[in-house]
Amino acid sequence: MGLDIYVGPLTRYHTGNWETVVQQYARLNGLKCQIVRPPSTDSSPRLSADQIREAVVAWQSGMSEALKRPLKWTEDNSSEYFTEKPAWDCYSAVALLAAHDDHPDIKLHEVVPEDLNKNEAYRRSTAEGFKTQYSQILFPELWLPGDNQFVFKAGYITGKELWMGWSTSLLSQLRELNGLATAGVQDRVAGHAELGVVLERGQVGRDREHHPEAHRAREAPDRGEDLAREAIT
Repeated sequence: MGLDIYVGPLTRYHTGNWETVVQQYARLNGLKCQIVRPPSTDSSPRLSADQIREAVVAWQSGMSEALKRPLKWTEDNSSEYFTEKPAWDCYSAVALLAAHDDHPDIKLHEVVPEDLNKNEAYRRSTAEGFKTQYSQILFPELWLPGDNQFVFKAGYITGKELWMGWSTSLLSQLRELNGLATAGVQDRVAGHAELGVVLERGQVGRDREHHPEAHRAREAPDRGEDLAREAIT
């Protein structure tokens, strides 16, 4: 299953009135593209765009009241959106880089595990009670407009509970992590100066000249920065 990052109105996302970068490429080049999503177990009637917008606005108002913070953003089915498709390998590499900056005493391995919970630094950084400096990167699935530092778990319009954070704070943490990845500070994360090479199946290499996929993981914090920046402009 691929990873798509979406920035824009929630109404537009839930109505499906947007295209992944793969769909956009196919349309612009006259190619056929079919997106296959997991089958839904929800037998409820499909909601109209207006009904979805009403549900999102009601959720937005309820969240604002619960958080005691004004939550304001344009919510409709036509405003501009942005999307990108980084690989899960790239996301995992960013998460592990953050966790190992929290725990520089733990060796940073050359292979990203398919299950992040198998990595000791990641387990420590996401453990209950630990105050990671990268909470906006490691926990949320949804980022709301704002620069608050906390993350939280709350009910969403789908009926599921999601970890949520704040877009401006995410941008700040991505910039900090990106600076770490490019600065080559050897004493913070052993050997991370050349980190940024994620190959197929999550292998991390160090010699960019010998790996044509070398730029993928290095670009991951940059792509995250770009989309986080769009979320606050």
